[in-house]
Amino acid sequence: MAIPVGGLATGLDTEQLIERLLALERRPITLLETRKLKFQALSTVFQDLNKRLGAVKTAAEALRDPATFFPRTVSSSTETVATATAAPGSTTGTYTLTVSSLARGSLAAAATTKSALTDTVATTSGNFQFKLGATGPVVSVAVDTTTTLDQLAKAINDKQAGVKASIVNTGTTAAPAYKLTLLSVGTGAANNIAIVTDPTTLSVGNTQTATDAAFTIAGLGSFTRGTNSFSDVIDGVTITLKAGTGTTDLAVNVDKAGTQERVKTLVSAYNDVVTAISSQTRGKPDLDGKPTPGALTGDVVPRQILRNLAAVLAGNVGGRFDTLARVGLTTERDGTMTLDAGKFQKALNDDPEAVRALVAGTSTTDGIADRLVSVLADATKAVSGAIAARQDGINASIKSIQRQIDAAEERIETSERILRARFTTLERVMSDIQTTGSSLLSQLQTLSRQTLSR
Repeated sequence: MAIPVGGLATGLDTEQLIERLLALERRPITLLETRKLKFQALSTVFQDLNKRLGAVKTAAEALRDPATFFPRTVSSSTETVATATAAPGSTTGTYTLTVSSLARGSLAAAATTKSALTDTVATTSGNFQFKLGATGPVVSVAVDTTTTLDQLAKAINDKQAGVKASIVNTGTTAAPAYKLTLLSVGTGAANNIAIVTDPTTLSVGNTQTATDAAFTIAGLGSFTRGTNSFSDVIDGVTITLKAGTGTTDLAVNVDKAGTQERVKTLVSAYNDVVTAISSQTRGKPDLDGKPTPGALTGDVVPRQILRNLAAVLAGNVGGRFDTLARVGLTTERDGTMTLDAGKFQKALNDDPEAVRALVAGTSTTDGIADRLVSVLADATKAVSGAIAARQDGINASIKSIQRQIDAAEERIETSERILRARFTTLERVMSDIQTTGSSLLSQLQTLSRQTLSR
């Protein structure tokens, strides 16, 4: 803590003098701190740019696989019977599904009830045992003459054995009749609850048998499944049964609109990058409306990345549709891309395979999406990417500036100590001079009075 210098002897405002002198020495630090803030802002801009480029890469990756280039839609003629979804690349066609039963879980319940949750449930010690399905492991819960109804339910649930124990009041509030119930967590015959031993006074027994879903698909055969939603019957298609009986036609079709949406997502992500780089290069206009430098003004890295991406999007891959412009994707004067939805859909209708080859490539050639992913990977790699290298340089500059600031702060602390010591010495010298002067004056006045009195 700095010791204040009063200036009583000299009459100077020494504190203000010291502050002004130190302020002059602090000017270089202010400039360094301003530079540091600019580099920190630039680092944030590059982090944001990296995130935006990652979105472009994700959108391109969704379009680069020829096998999954075209999404699938599944329509159900009777959605109350069953619905379905299909993964990209699934075989198209119509499947007639007939349901004869739904998969359901199992229930078990006590035949006797208790008037209170704290009533005991056994007159002797033993093990309440149950299992799921014909081959499931036997689960044992110990009971004795002190075990209460709610303790038994909790002990069963603590086993986490695929059964949920609950206590239901089958009576009234005034005259409760609490019944223990067990519900299988899963469905299907493998989850049927079987009571093995029951040493309690509850007489627990199975009240609902678990069953598998049963259905047929014309041309494929008859099936049973333990759940009402499954994806292992028709390759790539997930079917969800809704009703225990009924027939529906499931039509798996190519989703050309879905392909267009994914291309639209890519265009939007790319335009987002172009807009971000452009705005950070131009900066905001000043009060006169003139453009000011932005965080990326003069920075070669983002411009080079943008040039590389633009070159890919304008590239020629050969084939019937050799460029994106042929299918409705054009570059505007500001660098952004525009998707002509009508032209793109016409290209899909005229020759979907040619569109797929253009964007996703083939088994032997890369498409536009492959090239984009390659360029973006080079730009966004965590360690060796162009942005990571630029970030390393920015971070190194921030650390260097901080070292300069720390060194300058130490110099100022030293200067402050020296200034305070000098002003303190000055005050002491002036005080001594004033004391000596006062003493001499007093002596002179005494001599003068003595001379006059003679």
